Amino acid sequence: MGAQRDDPSATDRTVLEAIFAELREVHRKVDLLLESRPPEEAPGLADALREHFGPTAFTVRGLLTLCDEDPHCPLADEVAALIDWEATPHARAVALGMVLARMPELAVARRSRGMRMYRVRTSQD
Repeated sequence: MGAQRDDPSATDRTVLEAIFAELREVHRKVDLLLESRPPEEAPGLADALREHFGPTAFTVRGLLTLCDEDPHCPLADEVAALIDWEATPHARAVALGMVLARMPELAVARRSRGMRMYRVRTSQD
């Protein structure tokens, strides 16, 4: 009985479980907030994404990398029109993620460890 209270691994496990539960709740609230915001009107970006990626899934990071590598391509022009390109890389990723999450032309293909992979919706969606 006393050994269980003194076991640091049991305490660590309890603390970690509480932290993960809180993170899951924050993630759920962010999803609800994003879903409640009005859709983002970005038809030019949707067309550029459809042209570049087709049915392939992509991430915010991958999209920003493409734009960094070719800053004058149509995709980069559309992204730059929607976010502050002079912001820090993290701020750009957050801003672009918020835009993509509100675009009705996009669907979340999958989620992994808080990261979303998007794809352009098709007529079958």
